[in-house]
Amino acid sequence: MVKNWSEKQMVAIKGLGDKTFVDPDPYLLDDGRIRLYYFDISTTKEDRDLSDNAIYSAISEDGVNFTEEEGKRFAYRGIFDPDVMKIGDFYRMFFGTDQEQVIYADSEDGLSFNYQGVALEKGSIPNVIYESGTYYMFTGGIEISTSKDGKNFAKTSNKFEADGLTADPGVVKLGENNFFMIYKTNNNLIKKAN
Repeated sequence: MVKNWSEKQMVAIKGLGDKTFVDPDPYLLDDGRIRLYYFDISTTKEDRDLSDNAIYSAISEDGVNFTEEEGKRFAYRGIFDPDVMKIGDFYRMFFGTDQEQVIYADSEDGLSFNYQGVALEKGSIPNVIYESGTYYMFTGGIEISTSKDGKNFAKTSNKFEADGLTADPGVVKLGENNFFMIYKTNNNLIKKAN
């Protein structure tokens, strides 16, 4: 298990322009490069149409120095918090919305995503993993929903609870029956759970 963390490093994105990137979601490509998907929060400032909410991406060979990729990956009213996974030969991106839904979009190349539908009602800030034929979606709260097809999720009675706010879950498999979750709390600390 990873117990020691290095000092923080600031990520640089060449070609970012006037965008303000938040909600980063890194994806390790087959060639070893990292594609960083992110939400441009500057589109939510006053006098902006929420339909401007967009997800962009940048590419890196070292995980620190990124170069902006041209164009938007996906735009939709009130979206934020992208979460990308590869399913067979295509990519699926889940998003939270300001309507407390999780929606999803698919892509063949990881660059151009097309809206597919609502994956979950009454949830947001998704993090999805696939394990033994089941998709598990962790959402703010931290509630756990499941799906067999990766499209239609149902909430389970399982919920991870800790003192105070628990939000923005990030889950990764470390080994057989061994998972690691990092989440945010209301005291500005990121905590971990096994």
